[in-house]
Amino acid sequence: MAQTEGQNLLLYYSPPVSGVPSGAPRRPVNISSQGDPLVACAAACLRERACQAFSLSPPGGSSTMASCTWVTSGAAQLTASAQTLTYTKNTTATTALFSSQAVAGSDYTTTAQTAILEDDSGVANLTVPILTDKLPEMNESFSIRILKVVLVNLTVAQKNLPSIGHPDKAVVTIGMNGDAFGVFLIYSFSPNATRDGLYLEVREEPRVSVPLVIERRGGNLGQVTVEWRFVGGMATPGTDFTGTGETLVFADGDVKKNIEIVIVDDLEPEDSETLMVGLVKTAGGSRILPSSDTVTIIILANDNVAGVVGF
Repeated sequence: MAQTEGQNLLLYYSPPVSGVPSGAPRRPVNISSQGDPLVACAAACLRERACQAFSLSPPGGSSTMASCTWVTSGAAQLTASAQTLTYTKNTTATTALFSSQAVAGSDYTTTAQTAILEDDSGVANLTVPILTDKLPEMNESFSIRILKVVLVNLTVAQKNLPSIGHPDKAVVTIGMNGDAFGVFLIYSFSPNATRDGLYLEVREEPRVSVPLVIERRGGNLGQVTVEWRFVGGMATPGTDFTGTGETLVFADGDVKKNIEIVIVDDLEPEDSETLMVGLVKTAGGSRILPSSDTVTIIILANDNVAGVVGF
């Protein structure tokens, strides 16, 4: 699709380096019928997901045409060759390209179709079934092109035959689905936690910490952020506990991060106190799951809050 849209294909490669890959077998590409050998070679490598780099050599010796080869590995190990340039794929750019392309057979059903325009009709319909799945995905596109037009049941002069005009291609975009950037929730994985990890009772003792998990479910595409904070309760930050919040960065593919609330052990007799830790804000296209956005922690009564009775 990048080539049909007229993009500069070399943007998907690092600047060329003189030399030929020596660490892996080179696979030849037939570019003899192409007008621009460099573009043809770049397109061939781009179409092959396994291609790591391609090399282009100018005409020489008994050959009157440029030659193109590509490798699946070993692009960093080059044998000196002043006449040959090797272009290595830019993985960041190609990943973005492929993630935006719909895949035939997985995202949509592809078949060659024939549309019939009846006499005096200027419109015909084509149907391309979109396949549903449970995978969170960004916007993905595919193109449909008119390849041939013929006149049926009528004979006319050559100059009056129908032809393909412009535009001759339609681009179909399948919209983002399935929370591609992720849905955040927070919970405790302590065996003592209840209510699906949203409620936990702890004692005020030396070195008591409460680990919590912030999880990104659904999709994990792109970099997003989520902010957690102390959002309520009778416990006092800094006096009864430490850990009042921060903004976490989830890189592309990240799904879990742990945070920690530390209970402060003091000698002050206190009744049971509540502190609530919640997710308050996200950025980057993700969202928070409302039913799992807050964990309630109960610091149980301690230090003989009811007193000590004796003689």
